[in-house]
Amino acid sequence: MTMDLYPREAKLIELLRTLPARTVEEVTDFAAYKASRIADWSYDDPASCAAAWARAAEDPVFVNEVQAIQREFSVTEGDGLSEDY
Repeated sequence: MTMDLYPREAKLIELLRTLPARTVEEVTDFAAYKASRIADWSYDDPASCAAAWARAAEDPVFVNEVQAIQREFSVTEGDGLSEDY
């Protein structure tokens, strides 16, 4: 995905590239936290839920977590046990 950036956004990205990896991770975590606090969605509004899932699917941290969970539980899918209770 290509985005047009404002000069101040490009400058911020360049600054982040000069920081230690741990600091960048902290900034990323904080930005994700702030973004999640302002996300506007409701279970009663299918369009807003779809938009929230679309945003989540573009978040590499979220995607990595979901993939890690899927890997961890994939061994139980072939265990022969029924999912019916």
